[in-house]
Amino acid sequence: MASRKKADEEKLKRRRLARFRFRRLVHVVIFNRYWIAEIEDEDIGSNVHRNVAVIEKRLTHKGTLTIIDKRILNSPGEKRSEADRRSLKTVFRKLDCMQDFTDWQLDELARCATFQYLEPGRVILREGHQPYGVYFIANGEVTVSRRQWDYHQETFADVVCGTRTGGQMFGEIALLHEADCRRTATCTTTTDCELLCIGREEFERILKPTFLERWRQLQRALARFDYFKYWSTDQIREACLLSRIVGYEPQQKIPVDEARGRSYSAYF
Repeated sequence: MASRKKADEEKLKRRRLARFRFRRLVHVVIFNRYWIAEIEDEDIGSNVHRNVAVIEKRLTHKGTLTIIDKRILNSPGEKRSEADRRSLKTVFRKLDCMQDFTDWQLDELARCATFQYLEPGRVILREGHQPYGVYFIANGEVTVSRRQWDYHQETFADVVCGTRTGGQMFGEIALLHEADCRRTATCTTTTDCELLCIGREEFERILKPTFLERWRQLQRALARFDYFKYWSTDQIREACLLSRIVGYEPQQKIPVDEARGRSYSAYF
């Protein structure tokens, strides 16, 4: 009787384990469906071993990162070889926001940057929360919104104030100022997004001096105009977020929307 009871318990245990493995497999397939779609359908057949070989061999990818790049970014920084870092530096140079980074900065980012995939509709940063890192968009689109009071509904609502796309970064503003500065906006994924992430300590060590200098240049440029003389600190900060310094040669035309006959920006 005892042996039968023990056999039943073992059988029940195996069933539970099989059910757990099946659920785990389904979870892995769903989580990786974005990467599975990178392989063309005609290359996949009924031969499982061949399919695995095809996936390992092909480097077709969406956006900037290949499957091998993602594998490197998902590995611990101390285990990344010099060849791995060189490969990541080549990828980083393709991002517009990293064009002006020094070779040392790119090498340090190749040591510590991590990869993160998020499906559409995920909130990455929440306005008012503490900042913990900076994000670079390798592929996808992110919506930037802020909470504003809706006088008709008599409640706060998230109002879209911009977007970030591949090659851009976000999350650095709260890390450039005082330690208790909180997130100034909410960032939400609009499409499938592949992100490069670095923590607060890495940002302060590698990139903060460069970004602070750029910020000071913008502030000095705005201070030269009486137009901004009576603006508040928050307004100046908002202007710095939206501004950039661009140089033009003599007789060079300023870009305008030819269809509507007006410029894209305000110039000072």
